[in-house]
Amino acid sequence: MKKVGNFLYRHIFCYSDVRFALLLYLVGLLAFGYVLIQNYFVIPVSGDFVIQEIPFYYNGYDDWWTFFRTGEFPFWDSNTNLGANNIGSNSFYYLFNVFFLPVLLVPRFLVPQAQAFMILTKFVLAGLVMKKLLNNMFKISEDVSRVVALCYGFSGWAMYYLWFNHFLEIAVLFPLMIYGIEKVIQERKPALLVFSVFLIGITNYFFLISFCFCGVLYSLFRFFQNVKNYTPKEGWSVVGLGILGFAVGLTMCSCIVLPCFRVALNSSRASSSTSYLSSLKDTLEALKENFTSKDFSTFGKNLKAFFKIVMVFDTSNNAKTYMYPAVSFFYPTVSCYDHLLFNNTGYDNTLCSLFLYTPTMLMLLPSLINSIRNKKISHILGFIGLCALLFTPFAYYCFSGFTNVSYGRWQLFVVNCVAIYMAISFEQVKKMPRFYLDISVVFVLAMQILLFVYALKLQNSSGTKEFVADSRILVYVQMGYTLILYLYMRFKLYSPNMLKTLKWATALEVIVMGNILLQFQGTSSYASTYGGFESLKNESKLIEKIKEDQGYYRVFNTSMTRTYNNIEMVEGYNGLGTFHSIYGYDLQDFIDWTHYSYGYKGWSMGDHEKIINFESFLGTKYYLLHDTDKNIPFGLKEIGRENNRVLYENPNYVDLGFTYDTVVNKEAIRYSDSYNGTYSYSYKAYTVKNEYLFTKNAVLKEEDYLSIKDKLTNKDSLNYKNSLYYGSYFEGEVNQVFIPSKRVEVYSAEWNENTHKFVQNNDIGAYTQEKATGLKWNSKLVVDCSPESRNGDEGTRIAPDAKERGGAFITVKQRMGENLEITLYGKDADDKEIVLAKDRHLKHGYNKTYDYKYDRGFYVNDQVYKIEIVVYDTLGKANYLVKPDVTYEYYDTYKARMDEQKKYPFLDVKVNTSNNITFRTSNPFERLAVLSVPYDEGWSLKALINGEYTNIDLYKGNGGFISFLVPEGNVSYSLSYCTPKLSTGALGFAIGSMFLALLYYSLTVVREDKEFIKKATTL
Repeated sequence: MKKVGNFLYRHIFCYSDVRFALLLYLVGLLAFGYVLIQNYFVIPVSGDFVIQEIPFYYNGYDDWWTFFRTGEFPFWDSNTNLGANNIGSNSFYYLFNVFFLPVLLVPRFLVPQAQAFMILTKFVLAGLVMKKLLNNMFKISEDVSRVVALCYGFSGWAMYYLWFNHFLEIAVLFPLMIYGIEKVIQERKPALLVFSVFLIGITNYFFLISFCFCGVLYSLFRFFQNVKNYTPKEGWSVVGLGILGFAVGLTMCSCIVLPCFRVALNSSRASSSTSYLSSLKDTLEALKENFTSKDFSTFGKNLKAFFKIVMVFDTSNNAKTYMYPAVSFFYPTVSCYDHLLFNNTGYDNTLCSLFLYTPTMLMLLPSLINSIRNKKISHILGFIGLCALLFTPFAYYCFSGFTNVSYGRWQLFVVNCVAIYMAISFEQVKKMPRFYLDISVVFVLAMQILLFVYALKLQNSSGTKEFVADSRILVYVQMGYTLILYLYMRFKLYSPNMLKTLKWATALEVIVMGNILLQFQGTSSYASTYGGFESLKNESKLIEKIKEDQGYYRVFNTSMTRTYNNIEMVEGYNGLGTFHSIYGYDLQDFIDWTHYSYGYKGWSMGDHEKIINFESFLGTKYYLLHDTDKNIPFGLKEIGRENNRVLYENPNYVDLGFTYDTVVNKEAIRYSDSYNGTYSYSYKAYTVKNEYLFTKNAVLKEEDYLSIKDKLTNKDSLNYKNSLYYGSYFEGEVNQVFIPSKRVEVYSAEWNENTHKFVQNNDIGAYTQEKATGLKWNSKLVVDCSPESRNGDEGTRIAPDAKERGGAFITVKQRMGENLEITLYGKDADDKEIVLAKDRHLKHGYNKTYDYKYDRGFYVNDQVYKIEIVVYDTLGKANYLVKPDVTYEYYDTYKARMDEQKKYPFLDVKVNTSNNITFRTSNPFERLAVLSVPYDEGWSLKALINGEYTNIDLYKGNGGFISFLVPEGNVSYSLSYCTPKLSTGALGFAIGSMFLALLYYSLTVVREDKEFIKKATTL
């Protein structure tokens, strides 16, 4: 106990550390206090934080409390997208994050407030860990360590990633890793290194890759700095213990890392054939071949290509990219998205921040001059090495695990190195001549001016927008502050009070920068997020009504938007949207075939279109709609109402999944609809037809079908289609209507430039793409769908038999990215226009250029005579509305398919836990099942056949869902999930823990015994 007490006193509860922690909390509260007070003590940073970080914490909270209540951990998370490997997908964000777990201690409604407190705590702990590292390992004085730790705790890197809440903990854990490395180098004690590697691995495995690379670099640098002080035996023991420290830590965290890497390596960022590593590998192989064949001419060309890959950023914004490190060091962080000097048009992963506040900025050059004067060659080499890493692409790819994205996140390594170097330099400040600072201020101001001037030249080019006026003011303020602080430091350089003043000056700078960052980045009103408190309250009450339903189902919610497509996590139901970087990649074919994501291969996705076949296949049982909704799917039955929210049940719902007697070859599926609407036949309606297909036919790889065919007792049980003719296969069920351009009138809105209000619409003639480009707010397209002949055509008929056939489902070709209101009109008995359906589907302010959704769904009970499409957000100069071609399907056709499915249902479906579903079948003959549960290797299915449990082979059906052969007769099933690689990882944890115990015993207990014996024998 005495040892524990001494450790806590030395490393945690030292009085000076407590005082410093309180100072850091105070600085953090003042930096974010205005936003905290405005937003119920939440920091709702606009962008990914509101979209992802808050909902994710709700989701993790629910998962962990499910574990505490039931004793079974949810390995499968049905709330992440359509369902995903919980450990593999969510460990990147929060699942085992040591800074997330304390949030579990508060009531669920306080999760966002607890999250905000933990954000402040991470800034504080980053400063504290740096202070302890400087005090204990580098023998830095209290005054110096406080200044540098304050700079580091609220570093520009941490501020830049404020909206990526799950990155902030790494600012705490990486200096802890450096602390562990120093313990090995100075004291030959590896326990802290093991512990830090383990913590980084379970907290955020992405940074495990980055900082194991960086940690090894740091270890080598420090080893060679200290090698002259070692005996050969000591040197080898340091090398051995360092390798063991990393190895044991990695082995221990394999329980999380192995399942995660299995998922993450399937990401398009990691698996792309055009990745940086692939290019590097191909070039090296070419060089080897050239050298072997003595083709030195080609060898020279490939060598040049190799150096270009290593040294030159392969982007269209080279000039800007090379400026990023310098700009982010000499100017403060004022956004989580771009930079003070660069108002970027899109998020650039290469950009980061090296800012460590003005005192550090002014001390960098004097420190280098002092190192040169004192012949500290290692310092100079270290500085050159860091610059080489910062200004060449190799580090950006290498330290990100050779993904195909040049991430700048690894720059925290540089921030740590600079912080330590600055602390060492501040300790020697009294030995430095004052003129060092004179040289420094000239250099710093010159750099600030040059960067500013050059950045101005890049405005409106190289992916940047016009310079923001407020940014200019901040540039001048930063220059002025640099000069003022220089003057103070210049004349107080040798004063014992200088460092105390710099501490408060830095605290003030942190506070100012924090407030400016939140203003530039922007924050959402927490009271209005996810539809607002009242909306959340109403919807949550309705969701509670259906939570006793133990079937497998999803909920469609019109409150889900592109900004709130993780609202299902906040309200606690299985929904139809997500914004999640690590989703279940086995679903990729389905996502592509249905255009479920907002952009091609994107990780933000959602169903807003009300596409009946898509929602039916996914098991959408409940619809949560606004009471003003004028576009309600077939036959919904109201089962609850809270103010303006209405909950409906879908009578056509099919529980758990579908069974089929026909299989289509996966290679026959098409999905690349053209968005160009000038020519009628550019619209193939592939996605609409695919979604219809999934409710009627299974889709499998040919080799999987052949495997299943071998198991059939009756070889004729399943039909097989090797190809599909989209033009004829869907004829009579998915009916296409190609609207003649002359039937589409374009109306351009006229504005009063003084009042900025709509005046009237001017008819500018029949549709052309040119006329439909750049339309202003309130402009519209009007489609004449009357069956009468016009200008020589035969008329247009949309769902002419809808009334007789129970209604019709209609899709209008119009990109979801545009903010449009679409109204379908019919006629009453007196031949007057009436509204049949009306919907905006989605309203958002996102870039429309890469929108991937081309169809919007409507439900009508009569023939459509007119379609009106109104623009509610002025289009970009190059953006246009396509000619609105149409598909329709009658309700009786759809219902017949659902009734056919209900002849062969899954019976007694019960979701027992997140990891287990039981059900049974009773079929007169074999059929192929495709469940609405996403496929993953972790699923296993057991069937009780003739009194014995049998393992059933699973396949990936319909682009990403569990598929298997259903035998005839009465069969009971148990579908269970266990995370792949978890058992291997658990074994790794056990082995690593055993090695850690052995290391502790041999290096602590045995070493102390030897020292005791040595002392005793000496006496």
